[in-house]
Amino acid sequence: WLSSRSPHRFNPLGLSLVEIESVDPQGVWVRGVDLIEGTPILDIKPYIPEDRALAARFGWIGENDFLEKTIH
Repeated sequence: WLSSRSPHRFNPLGLSLVEIESVDPQGVWVRGVDLIEGTPILDIKPYIPEDRALAARFGWIGENDFLEKTIH
């Protein structure tokens, strides 16, 4: 229940798509994470391309809201 694709998360946990570099007795080494070094990673889930919702839309912004700018 801690994973969410929404920008309105109910907790301060981060969500990143990372690549696993290596696994050894000291831990799991990842790249591409947006954390400060030493921040614990609580969970790693596999990326499954078939799990994507191809028809999904961004419900929290309009079609082109982020592209429109009003200049006065």
